[in-house]
Amino acid sequence: MTLSDLSNFYLSNRAFFSGEPIMLKISPNGQFLAIFTTTGKVLVVAMDFSKIIYDFDTKSSVPPEQLAWCGADAVVLYWPEIMLLVGPFGDWIKYSYENPAKFTSERDGLRVVTSRRHEFIFRVHCALVDIFSIGSTTPAALLRVATEHFDIGLAKAETFLKLIGANIPLAVIGCIRAACNDTNSKRQVGLLRAAYFGLSFLKSKTIIFNPWVLCKACTLLRILNAVHSADIGVPLTYAQYCHIGLRALVKRLIDMHHHLLAARILSMGLPKMCSARACKEFCNIGQHQRYKCQMISLILLF
Repeated sequence: MTLSDLSNFYLSNRAFFSGEPIMLKISPNGQFLAIFTTTGKVLVVAMDFSKIIYDFDTKSSVPPEQLAWCGADAVVLYWPEIMLLVGPFGDWIKYSYENPAKFTSERDGLRVVTSRRHEFIFRVHCALVDIFSIGSTTPAALLRVATEHFDIGLAKAETFLKLIGANIPLAVIGCIRAACNDTNSKRQVGLLRAAYFGLSFLKSKTIIFNPWVLCKACTLLRILNAVHSADIGVPLTYAQYCHIGLRALVKRLIDMHHHLLAARILSMGLPKMCSARACKEFCNIGQHQRYKCQMISLILLF
């Protein structure tokens, strides 16, 4: 994308723009460009300017202080005390903020930081929608309901299992995906329990399924929930973890001097970071005895 490309696109769509572009923002995945014009319109176009995806009229002649993306799904505009989130089909939601806010776009959402709180706005994952939508009859939703009935001793659980039939593998995978993309620990436990309940029927039907998938999901959620705590303060989502990887997360924890948690994560049997990095960090932590002891434990893991 060049300034010449934007100029040519504007000239060829002058009637549609009804104003000049004054703010631009590229989506995190690099596929779309959000444009705010002098007439208050927001346009989302393809990065090669081949087409206009959608437009939205904010009916405001005052340009926003910030233009950002919420993942690659929605455009966010911020005026003092007001945030407007515009979806891909023209739907919108308005948020009010008493204190000034700063936005940071993530690959799966938007971070909003004020002087009082830190929020993360994101689209509900499709795996969670499939399970928790009212009246959903997807295999994963039926497996969750069957597990709940089984836990309270109702024979109706068998009826739901019959409805799932040969789709048990899809139901188990659906529950695991939903648990990984949920941020509520209680719902995570319920979804993982449903997946474990479904595994027993996979074994009885001799369907090939690797139980390590469930074990790995449990380990991953333990890690994410640990770094989410207020003492650590790393609000990492499942999608972000998959993007940066375990190595980058451990390095970040060491840089924040959370050596004990880094050691415990590595002791879970997951890939371990380079010992040279651990030795280097050990040399830089100074004379504090507690940090020395924690770093020695980390080095002894290799």
